Amino acid sequence: MKIGVLILGSLFKIGGYQVFAYNLMNRLSTRNHEITLIVKSSEFRKNYNLYEQLPFKVATIKNSDERLVKYFPYLAARSLRNFVVRNNIEVLQVVGSYPAGYVATSLKSPIPVVLRTHGEDVQVDKEIGYGLRLDNKMDKKIRKVLHSVDILVALTSTMYDTYSELGISNDNISLVPNGVGVDDFNTEEKFNSISIRIKYNIKNDIPLLLTVGRYHKKKGFDAIPKIASLLKNLNVDFKWLIVGNETEKIEPIIRSFNLQDVVTTIPAIGIQQDKYSFKFPGDDLIDLYKCADIYVFPSLLEGFPRVILEAMAASTPIVTTDAEGCVDLVEDGVNGFISNKNDHINMSENLAKIIKNPTLMHKMAASSRQKSYQYDWNIVVDKYEQIYKELLAT
Repeated sequence: MKIGVLILGSLFKIGGYQVFAYNLMNRLSTRNHEITLIVKSSEFRKNYNLYEQLPFKVATIKNSDERLVKYFPYLAARSLRNFVVRNNIEVLQVVGSYPAGYVATSLKSPIPVVLRTHGEDVQVDKEIGYGLRLDNKMDKKIRKVLHSVDILVALTSTMYDTYSELGISNDNISLVPNGVGVDDFNTEEKFNSISIRIKYNIKNDIPLLLTVGRYHKKKGFDAIPKIASLLKNLNVDFKWLIVGNETEKIEPIIRSFNLQDVVTTIPAIGIQQDKYSFKFPGDDLIDLYKCADIYVFPSLLEGFPRVILEAMAASTPIVTTDAEGCVDLVEDGVNGFISNKNDHINMSENLAKIIKNPTLMHKMAASSRQKSYQYDWNIVVDKYEQIYKELLAT
């Protein structure tokens, strides 16, 4: 099949949808499909050297910069339509209902369109001011997009219900989760956990707690110092690493609790690349997941928390919240514990339960690894491939 993948952001920003898009395209291309990533011209020029190294084709469309899309989406839509027809693209995979989906549906597409949203474009939380649809005009645009595509991919059953509530027919929704390269997290492979612990000043006998993700109010990272303080009060020894863009913003809170010795923020660990390949996530981050004893994620809202899935693949017990998205991956008492949102005491007690019970930690670690196989990229790509084939057969 000739498959076009439309992204009007940057593939190299290393968020959930970028990791998804790269792995989907890379794996489809290894199955002898002709994949073309379609990006805006300014983005291609900005990261030319990176796009030139990708293992699939990259093309650009005109008039697709943010301001033009906002006021004149038909210009970019016409450019996209011309590209699709000229290059005999058979199916269009769109990532994000805005701006990519807005462009893809501004003119009736001559080919089937599959849309995979990424959370912020659909989910709404007024309390934390999250979601594009909080703006009434944007809400109308996104609703129109969601009703215009042939297949709308729901990452979780919770998201499936959200689409249904928005009036999308079940016939136009397909439940397909994010994926993970389970073999990339092979826990049987030797890796130098001692060197990792030395690097981050962690004693060998101290449990390592890990949190990965960009700083954002919805992630609940501001609560980590409070949770850590309560955990110390339970006479539990630990070291907590928080890895991601702008995580240093919580350092004043860490200092206010006098936790500098046990809670450390680390900048995001970037793309692993050489002249011929990319890896999302890279080995450095994978080894950190594998070194961790518990993965902690105090999120308030998620579309699909890729980081939880990666931690599961690394055989790590999970302590998270009952937030949308998180509850779709963690089975309470089996591969981790689900805590109440904003309940710092509940989360600290759940962490203590695992740390104080090595047998439980080992059992949950094994359950995490086993559960991650359900989300292996090969299974996820099979589902996307089937969607495309069925659309082309109708």
